Amino acid sequence: MGFERLVRVLQGKTSNYDTDVFTGTIAEIEKITGKKYDFGDSKQAVAFRVLADHIRAISFTVADGQLPSNPGGAM
Repeated sequence: MGFERLVRVLQGKTSNYDTDVFTGTIAEIEKITGKKYDFGDSKQAVAFRVLADHIRAISFTVADGQLPSNPGGAM
């Protein structure tokens, strides 16, 4: 069982994205976009979850020392 699933069970939530792991990030996405997260299956709610998941993943890679770069890429 991964961390997110464990937290979901402990907090009694039905989705990983409804837990403390993601709610802060989703709240910030709401502020930035001016849109409201509806906890449903709408395209907008899915987009919120994708953004939150990608932000979390990028945060871990940066914390592990992998910084974004584009060596040799087109300008």
